[in-house]
Amino acid sequence: MEMKWIDPIVEDVRTVRENLWEACGYDLDRLCEMLREGQASHSSRVVTKAELSRRHTRR
Repeated sequence: MEMKWIDPIVEDVRTVRENLWEACGYDLDRLCEMLREGQASHSSRVVTKAELSRRHTRR
C-alpha cells in the first residue's frame, strides 16, 4: 500500500478556507462581503490598479 504524502501548507490553506466558509455560513455573497471589509481595513496592503499599471509600464 502506497502512503499518501500530505503537504502541511496545503492542509493549513484548506483549514483556513473552511474556517472562512464556516464564518460566513457558507454564503458566497457574505464571504465576498467579509473579504471586501478586510481589504478596506487594510488598504495599505492592497495593491491598487494604479500600482499595477505603474509596475507593468516599467518593464
